[in-house]
Amino acid sequence: MEKAKSQNTPDDDAWKPFAMTFESIGVRENTKKIIIALAFVTAIMELIAWGETIWTWWKGEEGDKLE
Repeated sequence: MEKAKSQNTPDDDAWKPFAMTFESIGVRENTKKIIIALAFVTAIMELIAWGETIWTWWKGEEGDKLE
């Protein structure tokens, strides 16, 4: 009974190969900051691109014109 409970815990050894941190792949502090900054910039660019796409879809080509 005790063994059955321990098999359902998230700390099981089966989960450990899927865990990945910057330290586990050998990334240092400065490189970690660069990777995070690039991820933020990429996310912002994608957000802008999707926003423009949705704006054009919603308003049509005439949505950009101010009268």
